[in-house]
Amino acid sequence: MQFFMRYEKKYLITDKQAVILENALLRHMGIDKCDKYWVQNLYFDTDDWKVIRTSMQKPYYKEKMRLRCYGTPEAGDKIFLELKKKYAGIVYKRRIALLLQDLSQPLEDVLEKYSSQIARELSFYLQSNKVTERMFVAYRRKAFASKEDPGLRVTFDSDIRYRPSELNFDLPGHGHRQSLLYMTNLAFYRYG
Repeated sequence: MQFFMRYEKKYLITDKQAVILENALLRHMGIDKCDKYWVQNLYFDTDDWKVIRTSMQKPYYKEKMRLRCYGTPEAGDKIFLELKKKYAGIVYKRRIALLLQDLSQPLEDVLEKYSSQIARELSFYLQSNKVTERMFVAYRRKAFASKEDPGLRVTFDSDIRYRPSELNFDLPGHGHRQSLLYMTNLAFYRYG
């Protein structure tokens, strides 16, 4: 079980801007983990898309649930069930690690096996909002981490894909391609 608190700013940039910015970042930051990897997400919403409609209104407080994995998972790999909240511009993320094979069962049943506060929060959100898996979103990520401050990260997301069907982690590069070239995220993290 984990929680994260972060201040983040997201920007849309062009290919040219990405190259210039990446070269500048390499003077102060290192490439984090793998050079480039897939981030796959299954977002939960109501039948009438209430979660995303509320989010687009940019309220002072909002929350959403998602399943997330890195790369293409195989049996025994971790999948993260996350509750992402944003309050007064600060992002709070609470998550638990599930195994890929857990997804063959209803999430309500899986969450009953955990006795943590985070599992109870996820279960409450799932039940009280009547959400189900509604949208797949994936992208290739290149991440940079500060050499001096481990809480500072900058990520570049490209090859953004989405699909409202085939809600699984088998084909990260499959789906409608978003016309955005790059989305970069500057974030300061606190882990717990």
